[in-house]
Amino acid sequence: MGCLRWAGLLPFGLDVVIIFEPESLELAGIEAIPEGGAFIPDAIAGHEETDVASELRRAISRCARGARDKATVKARLDRLMACWKRLHKQTSPLLRCSSVTLFRHGPRLFLEHAGSNAAEVSWVPLGGLAEEASAYEVELLGFRNAVKGQDYDTGGTEQLGRFIVPLGPEARSYTLKRLRPSRHHCAKVRALGPQRSWESAWSNEVFFYDYEH
Repeated sequence: MGCLRWAGLLPFGLDVVIIFEPESLELAGIEAIPEGGAFIPDAIAGHEETDVASELRRAISRCARGARDKATVKARLDRLMACWKRLHKQTSPLLRCSSVTLFRHGPRLFLEHAGSNAAEVSWVPLGGLAEEASAYEVELLGFRNAVKGQDYDTGGTEQLGRFIVPLGPEARSYTLKRLRPSRHHCAKVRALGPQRSWESAWSNEVFFYDYEH
């Protein structure tokens, strides 16, 4: 796990410690510690905070207002974390690369199988991507209004999730589950560097239809 110290958001001489997943950079925990305690960085080299991180800062500041004591602050942070987990923002990274120094082509993506409520995709890393990548991220898109027999672009798309694939750099396939019934979908994949220090370009897109039984 990685962590960051956010100062100035809490009363009673407390700082916020944000704990995040090392590969996806998604929120994993929120803690309150005394100011000037153990050394925890307030920034990660080569990264900048996303809009989701800014929203989290505001939420932390709001939840601490009017607190009577440290125990109240910590209880409110626990409730905020529980609420955050129920929202789609839990799959949104708090940090992103502040600069991209080297362009990396995305993997080549294939559709292995599509059926009722699930589809399996696989990929082949191109060039030296397999040696550099530490994880892979799959994105699933759904077409809002397109049903069987209609064009894909009818009604536009919506993001249905981004998923860090288990097995890290060894991963070469992923099964997408709980697809929208009787709808067209689209998937793509990209490689991630250590602690998301870089992101490759997205792969080609593959399209499939969920057949509701």
